[in-house]
Amino acid sequence: MRFPATFLTALLCIITTLAAAQTVSISAKSAPVEDVISSVQKQTGYIFLYQKRVLADARRINVEAKDMSIREFLSRAFKDQPFNWSIEGKTIVLEQKKTPVIPSERQLSDGDTIVSDLRVTGRVVNANGEPVALATVIVKGSGKGVTTNEKGNFILWVNAGDVLEVTSIGYEKQQYRVRSSAGILIELKESVTALKDVVATGIVTRKAESFTGSAITVTKEELFKAGNQNVLQSLKNIDPSFRLVENLEMGSDPNRMPEIVMRGRSAMPDLTGTYSGNPNQPLFILDGFETTLQRVYDLDMNRIKSITLLKDAAAKAIYGAKAGNGVVVIETIQPQRGKLRLSYTSNINIEAPDLTGYNLMNAKEKLQFEKDHDMYIAGWDAATATAREKVYNQRYQDVYLRGVNTYWLSKPLQTGVGQRHSVFLEGGDDYMRYGATFFYNGITGAMKGSDRKTYSGNTTLSYRYRNLLFRNSMDIAQNTGHNSPYGNFSDYIKLNPYWTPYDENGNVKRIAGFYPTAADSTYWDPTYNPLYNATLNVINKNSYTQVIDNFYVEWNARKGLRFKGSIGYTYQKNGSDNFRPPGHTDFTGYTQDNGLINYKGQWIKSYGSSQSIESNIGADYTYITGRHFLLANVTMNINDIKSNINTFVAEGFGSDNVSDISMASYYQRASAPGGNDNHTRSIGVVGIMNYAYDNRFLFDASYRTNGSSIYGANSRWGDFWSLGIGWNLHNELFLKRSGLFQQFRLRGSMGYTGSQNADSYLTLATYNYSGIVYDGIKGATLMALPNPNLSWQKNLDYNGGVDLAVFKNKLSVRVDVYRRVTSNLLQDISAPPSFGFNTFRANIGKTVNTGTEIALRYQVFNNAKNRAYLNVSVTGTRNKNKLQDIADAFRSYNETQDSKVTDENVLYTRPVARYYEGQSMTAIWAMKSLGIDPSSGNELFMTKDGKLTYTWSANDLVIAGDTEAKIYGTYGINAGYKGFNLSLICSYRIGGQLYNSTLVERVENINGRMNLDRRIKNAWTKTGDVAIYRKPQVSSAVNQISYTKPTSRFIQENSELYFSTINLSYDVLDRRLLQKLGMDRLRFTFYTNELLRISSITTERGTTYPFARNYSFSLQTTF
Repeated sequence: MRFPATFLTALLCIITTLAAAQTVSISAKSAPVEDVISSVQKQTGYIFLYQKRVLADARRINVEAKDMSIREFLSRAFKDQPFNWSIEGKTIVLEQKKTPVIPSERQLSDGDTIVSDLRVTGRVVNANGEPVALATVIVKGSGKGVTTNEKGNFILWVNAGDVLEVTSIGYEKQQYRVRSSAGILIELKESVTALKDVVATGIVTRKAESFTGSAITVTKEELFKAGNQNVLQSLKNIDPSFRLVENLEMGSDPNRMPEIVMRGRSAMPDLTGTYSGNPNQPLFILDGFETTLQRVYDLDMNRIKSITLLKDAAAKAIYGAKAGNGVVVIETIQPQRGKLRLSYTSNINIEAPDLTGYNLMNAKEKLQFEKDHDMYIAGWDAATATAREKVYNQRYQDVYLRGVNTYWLSKPLQTGVGQRHSVFLEGGDDYMRYGATFFYNGITGAMKGSDRKTYSGNTTLSYRYRNLLFRNSMDIAQNTGHNSPYGNFSDYIKLNPYWTPYDENGNVKRIAGFYPTAADSTYWDPTYNPLYNATLNVINKNSYTQVIDNFYVEWNARKGLRFKGSIGYTYQKNGSDNFRPPGHTDFTGYTQDNGLINYKGQWIKSYGSSQSIESNIGADYTYITGRHFLLANVTMNINDIKSNINTFVAEGFGSDNVSDISMASYYQRASAPGGNDNHTRSIGVVGIMNYAYDNRFLFDASYRTNGSSIYGANSRWGDFWSLGIGWNLHNELFLKRSGLFQQFRLRGSMGYTGSQNADSYLTLATYNYSGIVYDGIKGATLMALPNPNLSWQKNLDYNGGVDLAVFKNKLSVRVDVYRRVTSNLLQDISAPPSFGFNTFRANIGKTVNTGTEIALRYQVFNNAKNRAYLNVSVTGTRNKNKLQDIADAFRSYNETQDSKVTDENVLYTRPVARYYEGQSMTAIWAMKSLGIDPSSGNELFMTKDGKLTYTWSANDLVIAGDTEAKIYGTYGINAGYKGFNLSLICSYRIGGQLYNSTLVERVENINGRMNLDRRIKNAWTKTGDVAIYRKPQVSSAVNQISYTKPTSRFIQENSELYFSTINLSYDVLDRRLLQKLGMDRLRFTFYTNELLRISSITTERGTTYPFARNYSFSLQTTF
C-alpha cells in the first residue's frame, strides 16, 4: 500500500501547489493605477477585469511591498480608491458598480462608432445565466486568445471590428464583433452534437479530444432514434459491443431482466454460483452513483441527457474492482433557468406475439401421422385394437366432419396494449432551480395476465451561492409485475390440435384430452388443459418500492480548482407471491390414498429489503497555459450495502379463493422458512491525470486502490491502474494544411480492472441452521469452506484505436482492437459429500477475450434551409473468448456434465457446457455425426479415433460449433425533410452456430403423443431413404423411447438479420400554430421494434414466454 499512498499524496500536492496563492514585490511612488496593475499581472499571472471608467477617478499609488501576499498587497495599494476589488480564481475584478450588459451585435445600428485598440472585458454564460469557466475566447484569424475564469470572465486586447470566437466543450461556437470597449455578455447555447466533445466518466468530465480511452457517448436524441422500449434495447441497437443475449426461452417477458455482455464474457456463463447477479454484467453509474440493472431497465428515457459506454482500461479503470465488464455512465437532464416549463410525452404501446418460428402440425396432419405410424391398430390384441380404432374414428369425425383444428398457441396470447406517460416541470433563476418528473410505464405483455407497471417520481432542487452549488435529487419508484396465470407457453406447444379447450357448453375443460397407455386399453392417460388453471385464483406477482436521495455539493475554489462531494442513500423493499390454489392441475395426484389430500394448494411468499449508502469526495484541477493542458483528480469513495430476503412456503388451503398466506394449514413438508442476509463494505481512492501538449500529444494515467469485505483476510486490498497515450495527427502542420482530416487520432491503452459481481461471506466459515434439533439445540451445517487467500478477479486490458473524420466531417470512422486477459477467475468448485458442503469458492483459472470493433458514419447531404439530411451508418464487432488456464479442482465439473447426457433415464438431450484449456467457453460439444444410414434409419457416428459406430458416447464428444457469432453489427439510415424524420436500424449477426433443439424435441425425441414439427415428414421411413432425420420411434410409453443425444447433425449455422427499429416522426414547424396552441414544441412519432427477423435457422423461439413485435405511437410536447 506504500506505492498507492505515495502516488495519491503526490498528486494531491501537485494540485495544491498549482493552486497556491502568489506573492508580489513592488516599489511604487505616485504611480498610476494602470502601471501597478501591469506589474502585478507580470509577476503573478493574474489578470484584471474592469471597465476604463472604473479607473477614471483613481488616485496615484504609493506602496512598498516585498514578497507580500497578493491579498495584502491589494488591500494596501487600493486603499481609499473609488472602486472595490475581489479575487475570483486567477482574475482580479475591479468594480465601481454592477457591470452593465450591452446589446449583442445584432442590436447595434450602423451608426455605432468603431474604436481601435480596445481593451475588452466580458463574461461568458450558458442559457441558464451560469458562468462558463475555461471557455476559449480567441480573436478570429489571429490565434490570440484567453480562457475564462471560474466566473466566466475574461479580458482581451483587440482591434476595432475584430470578431471574437467563443468555444467551450458542450456548447455551440458563438461569434461576436467588437464595436466598443464596454463590457459584453456572451451567451453560449448547449449543443447536442457537442456532447460528443466530452466523455462523462461519472467522476470527472473529460475532453474527448485529449482522451486516450475507448468510449462512446450517446445522446438522448440518438437513444430515441434507436427505439423507445427502454434504455438497454436502444443501446443494443447503437453499439454492437453492448449486447443483450437473446433468451430463446423467456422471449419478451416484461418481468425478465436481460443478460448483458460488453466485449465478451470474462466469467463462465453457466456457473454463476451464488452470484446475486450476472457475473458478466457491466457496472451502471447514474448521476455519479452506482445503480442496478433493474433501475436502468425501468428508467424514464425522457430524463436522460447522455449515456457513455466506457470500454477499455483508460476509460474504466477509475472504477477499479467493479469495472472489469465495462461501465455504463448515465447522466440525466438537470433543470434549466427561466419561466416554468412543462414537457409531456405520451406513448401507446402494442405488444403483438411473434410465432413465426413455430411449424407445428394441424389437426389433419397430426391424425394422419398417428394412423401412418400404427398408433391406433397394429401391434395390439383384438380388444385393444377395437377400442383404439373407436378413438380414431371419433377423432376423425371431429377433424374432418366438425372441423376441429385448435390452434393452441393463440389461446394464452393477446395483443397487449400499454401506456407510457412522462411529465417534466422545470424553472428557476440564476440562484435557485427546481425540477419535478412524474413517470408511468404500463407494459401489457403478449401473454394474457402478464404486465409490468412502474410509477416513479423525481424532484431536483439546486441552489447556487457564489462559488458553491448545492443540489438534492430524490427519486421514488413503485413497480408491480404480474406473471401470466396461463402458465408456461411450452404447455400449449405440446397439445394436439384435434383436442378442444371448451366443452359443448363453452366452459373451459379441465382435461384437454386422453392418451391410451401402452399396456391397458381400459386406462387412458389424461392431459390437463393449461387454460383451466387460468380460471382459478392463481397469483404470481412481484413488486418493489424504491426510495433514493442523492445530495451533491460543489465548490469552485479558484480558477480551475473544484472540490466535489456527494452522498447517496437507497432503500428498496422487495416482495413476491406465487399461489397455486388447491384446484390447480398440479395437485391432481394429491389423494386420500397417498395421504396428500390435505396438502393441496401452495403459496410461496418472499420478501426482503436492501439499503446502500455511498459517499464520494474529491477534487479536480484544470490548468491551461500556452500549449499545455493538465487535468488532475483525486476522489475517495465509500460504500456500504445491506440486503436480506426471507422465503416461506405454505401448503394446505381449503379453498381456491383465499387471499392471504395465513389461510394455509402447514408449512411445506420437510421444510422450514428460509432466508439470506448479505452485508458488504468497500472503500476506494482514485487518482486521475490527463495531460495534452499542444493538443497533439496525449497522456492519461489513473490509479485506484480498493478495499472490500468480500475477499480473504490476506487479500482485502486490490490495486488497479491504467496508462493511455494518444496522438492527434490532425493537429500536425503537415496534415492540417491539407484540410482533408478534421480528426485523425491514434490512441492506445493498457491497465488492470476487476470484477466484483459476487456475494459476501465468500471467504468466511459461514454456517446455516438446519431443521435438525438434538436435545433442544438446533444444528448448523457449514455452507462453504473458508478461504482467506481468495483474491480479486482481475482483467488486464489492452486497447488500440483510431478515430478519423474526413471530407469536412462527412465521413467518420472509429476502429478499436482489444485484448482482455482475466486472471484469478472466481468460481464455485464442487466438493465431495464427505466435506459436509457442496461447493467452495476459489480462484480457478484465466480467460482471454480478443476482438475488433468498427463504426462508420457518412453524411450523404445536409440542407439546413429545408431541414433535409441523409446519414448512413454501419457498425461491426468480433469477439473470441478462450479459457487459457483452469485449476485441477475444477476438472471434475466436466465429468458431472457428461453424466447428465449419458443417463438414458434422463431427458437431457441438449449439449451441456464443458470447459477445457485452450477452448472457447461458448463451444458446443457434441458427437460427430455422419448422418442417417439409409439401410437402417439409424444415426452413424464417428469416434475421436476415426472409427464408425452406431453408439453414442460422451467420451467421444468434440467441439462441433460455437454459439459466438463471427461478427455482430448494425447498419442504419437517418433521414429528414421539412420536419419529417425517418430512422431505420437493422441488426445482424454473421456466423456462429446454434444447436437446433426444436428438431430434436419435436422430430426425433418423440413418442407421438404430443404435437410435432412438420419437418418430421422428412424422417427416414424405409430402406434406401436418404433422410436427415432418423426413423420416428413412436410409443405410448415414455420409457420405450431411445433419445437422440447431442450430435453435430443438429448444429446449424446461425446468421440473422433483424429490423430492430423503424421510426417515423413529424415536428410541427409552424411557429404561429405552436403559439396558438401555447406550445414550444410538438412532435408525433410512430415506432416499430423487432418488426422482422430473417434467419438461416428455423427454431422455436420463446418456448416459455413468446417473443413479440412492438409498435408504439408517441406524442411529445413542450409548453
